[in-house]
Amino acid sequence: MATAALPTQPGSCKLHPMPELANPRHERFCQLIVAGESQSEAYRVAYSYTGDNANVLGPRCQHLPAVEGRISELRATVAGKAFLSLVEKRQFLAQVVRMPAGMIDETSPLCQSVKVRADGAREIKMPNKLQALELDAKLAGEFVTRLEVSGSIAHVLTADERARRLEQIIEKRAKARVIEGQDAAQTLQVAP
Repeated sequence: MATAALPTQPGSCKLHPMPELANPRHERFCQLIVAGESQSEAYRVAYSYTGDNANVLGPRCQHLPAVEGRISELRATVAGKAFLSLVEKRQFLAQVVRMPAGMIDETSPLCQSVKVRADGAREIKMPNKLQALELDAKLAGEFVTRLEVSGSIAHVLTADERARRLEQIIEKRAKARVIEGQDAAQTLQVAP
């Protein structure tokens, strides 16, 4: 039985994250690109470059294999931190449901807003527990949406009934064409 070999190149998987680049200018260039700078601007800043060729040198630097790999890894790291995973969403919803309302203060991640009343008391708003339960059930695939259909179910036509209906439709269309033709002929006769 063959087993899959683990990648051995740095940065090729999460087990072997790519270290910072040995060239600090290349590392700074990568960080600036991931932060949203253009290739030429990242090159100017990373290399303290004041010449006119940054628009050529920036793309050239970005296409270096080590730089491309580091930019990809940094972008993946940033993307992983930017979005909540399904597990994180469900953990938050569980916290909403389980947290007693009296335990929430202004610093709690469950605090949605704070209103200070005239008497100095604070009203803290938290997420709706029933809505949190419903959303968690949807995320877990446990929520069943029911679709109501009103009206009656149409009668299934037999082959003979379909043939008769088809003949009726054809006859009606033929009559309509004849009437349209007569109207057109009458229009032609009336016209000078």
